[in-house]
Amino acid sequence: PARWPMVALAMAFGVINAASFEGARTITNMLTMHMHRLSNYVVDRAVGTAPAFVEADRRSVGVLGGFVIGAAWGITVSKLFPGFLAHGCATALGIAYAALLFSQDDKGRLRLW
Repeated sequence: PARWPMVALAMAFGVINAASFEGARTITNMLTMHMHRLSNYVVDRAVGTAPAFVEADRRSVGVLGGFVIGAAWGITVSKLFPGFLAHGCATALGIAYAALLFSQDDKGRLRLW
């Protein structure tokens, strides 16, 4: 009985995923699991049966926070530099991915020299 709001949230997230894929050809279901986890925690907390806030919950907060910050950063950059999306966006994205890849290489597998 206390989890009935989760059914509505699950349906809402399903509608969001379907609409975003149909309209913009984007996939949002990677974030849905994190939204489910946190909304489940909020509902349990409201009812008074919430478990401890564990590491996986913190990770979900980080993933959703990173998504929001990334979206805000993208909007800011596109407003400040209107031509950036047409010229330079792919190069900047490639450099960012390469930097992330090299920064996560803890075993030295990606050495260039």
